[in-house]
Amino acid sequence: MTNEKRVSSKNDKWKRVVLIIVIGIVFLLLAYFLNVITTGESINSLKLSLKSSCDPKLFGAKGDGISDETLAIQQAMDTCKIVSFSKGIYKVSALVINHHNLQLKGNDVASLVAMDNQNLLYGVDKAQIRISGISFFGSNLSTIDGDGQAIYLKNVKDVIITKNRFSNFKGAGVVRIEGGSSTASDPVTWSEQINITSNIFVNNTQRAPFAPGVAANSIYLVGGVRNFFVLNNRIDAANQRSGIAMMSNIRNGKVSQNYLSNIGINDMVQTYGIFLYDLGESICKDVEISSNVIVNVSKMCIYIQTKGNGGNIFIKNNQLANCDIHADDSTLPAGAISINEGRLVFVEGNRIYGVNENSRGIQILSSIDDSSSVIEGNNIAGGSERHAGTVGIKIAYGSGIKIKNNTIDNVMLGIGWTQPIEDSVSSFIISNITIVSNKINNTDKGIGFQIYVSPSSGVGSLNISQNKIMNSNIGINTYLLFNSAIISNRISEARTAEGVGKAIFIQNGQRNKILNNIIGQCDYGIYQEVAPGVNAVAGNIFSECSVEIFP
Repeated sequence: MTNEKRVSSKNDKWKRVVLIIVIGIVFLLLAYFLNVITTGESINSLKLSLKSSCDPKLFGAKGDGISDETLAIQQAMDTCKIVSFSKGIYKVSALVINHHNLQLKGNDVASLVAMDNQNLLYGVDKAQIRISGISFFGSNLSTIDGDGQAIYLKNVKDVIITKNRFSNFKGAGVVRIEGGSSTASDPVTWSEQINITSNIFVNNTQRAPFAPGVAANSIYLVGGVRNFFVLNNRIDAANQRSGIAMMSNIRNGKVSQNYLSNIGINDMVQTYGIFLYDLGESICKDVEISSNVIVNVSKMCIYIQTKGNGGNIFIKNNQLANCDIHADDSTLPAGAISINEGRLVFVEGNRIYGVNENSRGIQILSSIDDSSSVIEGNNIAGGSERHAGTVGIKIAYGSGIKIKNNTIDNVMLGIGWTQPIEDSVSSFIISNITIVSNKINNTDKGIGFQIYVSPSSGVGSLNISQNKIMNSNIGINTYLLFNSAIISNRISEARTAEGVGKAIFIQNGQRNKILNNIIGQCDYGIYQEVAPGVNAVAGNIFSECSVEIFP
């Protein structure tokens, strides 16, 4: 073969190779553009997919408050890492977060308006989500649990929801963050690193107004949420069950510096400002509720129900006013702060004003053998007048509780509980309670435990010492008190117009020590309705008492 033929043969081979490559590239391009067309993406979206930020108006959104903007905004969310809205009102339905690392920025000029009862913004199994500066406006059409939320995120990590406004939503959580389990003690998946800060919630409502079994909350953490912060939010919830609700496997979080007002005031059934609750075998622990301001609540400002396996719940430095507007002993536990079955709960430094009729400042109901809880340094004041049925700190039943350094003024009963005789049951056990160094003023009874049950299940092992009680008709009053100490208290002005005021009044108790108390300006110093000698009475100092010890 000649050289010319060899060269020609080689050139033909290269031409065939080049032709095959060109044909392959053409087919790949055709397939790609066919896929772009069939998935509804435009050439613009193809170009923008390479950018980190975009405006939904580049995808056809108008922001006129009339058009359905769902498709355009969804395309922007699917295409870009940062979706930055320009000024406008955008009507949408069921936006879905489909990738990690997404920012939605309303820049304080954009509103998202729900067109139907679906969740306005939904995401599951995603991370690094940022939502800020958007005004969310609901359809108020929710009919079942799990729809109608402004934001519903499940099994998510590293989420910041900040500086948004939410109104006109109806359902179980305007902002709802959910984990993987509501009842198991250890969820398979968690939502974690959650920050909900500086948002405004107003004019939202519950799905079926005033129905006790229906949840409606501005912020709802449920079923496995940990490492969270709920800070600086403003919530007005006249038609909602609660402002901030946390239920089932809530751990390692802080709820602080929020302002909540008018919670459930149009609803006389089971409403709460802030609510923490164990469900099933779930465990809530290591949660701080601090420095919040809560005013005007139909029932409880703060309600805690955790089990023995949970604990380390800190309720401190909150300001609570006019809680329990619709107080009624025939319904749920009531009060500004109510602890139900809690263990290792620390209630410290709270200021409670305006304890309403039949209400309590702090209420404890715990059947746990040793709750190891502390109520310390709280300031509790009744209203401008002393209302019937008011209690500063009520212990309906409990064990292993320390109550110290609290200041209580202008309620009917400072610390304790007077159980109605008709409710006499043997299950109310109060024992191992320390009540020390409290200041109690202007009450009908300063400290009182009158539990009408058998001696084996009455009130025992109380340490009532170093308290200062002033201007109370009865300073300390007990019924069926056993094996307890009333030592080194200062009680003054235990007087009535009828001359029957009593500094210390012991009814049907025995094996108690009443020692070294300083008692002044009273009708009766120590008054016992027991057989002589069953209690140790010694070292007490009296001044200006009509009768020092009777009998």
